[in-house]
Amino acid sequence: MWSLVVACSGEGAMERIEAAERTGHIAAAVAAAIVVLAAIVVVLRTRRMSKWLLLLLPFGACHPGLVCGARHGDCGSMIELTAWPVTIGAFAASAALIALLERYKRRHG
Repeated sequence: MWSLVVACSGEGAMERIEAAERTGHIAAAVAAAIVVLAAIVVVLRTRRMSKWLLLLLPFGACHPGLVCGARHGDCGSMIELTAWPVTIGAFAASAALIALLERYKRRHG
């Protein structure tokens, strides 16, 4: 615990915090763009809103880049560790949803 306190004090601490916040915000923006594009693809392909799109909502609304603070103890390490994996999860979930809807559409016309 002491190392976390020392890591966020002194020279360079604010630059590290700001860099972590930037990383988180960029990853959150990418995740939001992925979710919006997936929603557009689903709506265009099915010609209606799918309730399955709600599964993608947490990737945009609860992204670590938006909800984790870099100014509370860890200099943004948690954001740096989780922001991109969650963004990759948003991409994977979006791709899986689109693939499943395409498969359903082929089977059921």
